[in-house]
Amino acid sequence: MAVSAKRRRDASANRDARQTWTERLKQARLPILLSALLVAATLAVYAQTWWFGYVLIDDPIEVSGNPRVQAGLTWHNVVWCFSSYFDGNWIPLTWLSLMLDTTVFGFRPSGYHFTNTLFHAANTILLFAFLLQTTDRPLRSACVAALFALHPLHVESVAWITERKDVLSVFFGLLALLPYARYARTGSLWSYAAGVLGFIASLLSKQTLVTLPCLLLLLDYWPLGRFHPLVDTGRIPLARLLAEKVPFLAVSAVFSVIAILAQGHGHGIKAFDTLPLTVRVENAFVVYSQYLSKTFIPQHLVVFYPHPGGQFAWPIVAGAATLIVAISAAAIGPFR
Repeated sequence: MAVSAKRRRDASANRDARQTWTERLKQARLPILLSALLVAATLAVYAQTWWFGYVLIDDPIEVSGNPRVQAGLTWHNVVWCFSSYFDGNWIPLTWLSLMLDTTVFGFRPSGYHFTNTLFHAANTILLFAFLLQTTDRPLRSACVAALFALHPLHVESVAWITERKDVLSVFFGLLALLPYARYARTGSLWSYAAGVLGFIASLLSKQTLVTLPCLLLLLDYWPLGRFHPLVDTGRIPLARLLAEKVPFLAVSAVFSVIAILAQGHGHGIKAFDTLPLTVRVENAFVVYSQYLSKTFIPQHLVVFYPHPGGQFAWPIVAGAATLIVAISAAAIGPFR
């Protein structure tokens, strides 16, 4: 009797487990299909780059004519990656990835292009996974990921070998967002630590994402819904959320200093007597507005946008500043 009852319980548990796996597979069917379509669309556009050559701007300096990269992955080169500035950059993980490509594929540019494409496809899936995890809206998440994958503004980062640092930095940045979202949901300190490590790896590839702590705070508002600035509904206090960002801010501060030192070493920083603070502020407004315009009307795209070097025409600055302020006011408006 006891043995028979145990068998019945085991059989019932096995049926429940099979039903659970079946339900999970049914739930995952749409995300898997959308992921496959996103990869297919990305490769349909960017696989042609596998037959491209080097770009004459920067590629001869950083890749094809860089003796370290062309020597492949060696112990001495690994030490060099972490101990040296080169061409105004300190990007050890980027150098390591390019050296690994040389070791695996040889000196042909197709290998570097192939890896850039794979990273961009991976970034598209990671973005889709993050949005799906935080919003539970598969179709909308896929549309955003598709825009990320296929927008012409990303061509430079994918089709230009030198811009490996962009796709690699974004790859690790997204790998930081996924565990952070898990931490926000579960409170797991392991997930939090994984987020910090992903952030460090992103900055070891390129220091662009030093603003990630600010992005995390925005994500706490939406889509994570961890706080509202004016409505107290039992959510996490803003002070605690700010305290959570201290390790990320500390990492940002360290890598910001490293970026300044590297750019200074490469003579990439202009003195204030060459570019006054007023010109830099004007340039910030103008550049942000130009980014927005090219997002909606992606034309006249080039790899190099020279700074005009002097004062901008005041109507251009006024228009750009008005646009940025208006968009900011519209975003802040719901808080009131």
